[in-house]
Amino acid sequence: MDRIRKSVNFYLGILISLILVIALIVTAISNSSTKTLSIGSPEKVVQEYLVLLNDGRNDLAFKLLASDSNCSIQDIDRAYHSPSAEVSLLESQITGNTAVVRVSVQRDPTAMMDTSSGEEVTYRLAREAGQWRISGIPWPLYDGGGIKK
Repeated sequence: MDRIRKSVNFYLGILISLILVIALIVTAISNSSTKTLSIGSPEKVVQEYLVLLNDGRNDLAFKLLASDSNCSIQDIDRAYHSPSAEVSLLESQITGNTAVVRVSVQRDPTAMMDTSSGEEVTYRLAREAGQWRISGIPWPLYDGGGIKK
């Protein structure tokens, strides 16, 4: 009986150690740092827009839209955005007073191999009064300003 108890305690100790190692690995992966981008850059504006949406600060996110955007604050309020989505910068290009920023959006970070949970998103930006603003209808919006007559 004593031998069985020692054996159970041994395997229980190994199991607890494995659980702790797995928990440490998951914590390290989930705490990956946010890339620091240059203040005033198109990439930083896109990052700020997404952080503001994630924080539910839609009024401030709306202020990052360009004057040519047909979107209203109500459009942003209606848009669904998963707070657990992970966004990675793919590339950016500046040409004069316009910029293009492409990102990869992984809606369900736990489904790494599931391509249906991710998509590439392109943001177009315009320089207005010396600052970059997001043009058009930016993700996660798919419609802005209602139906035009």
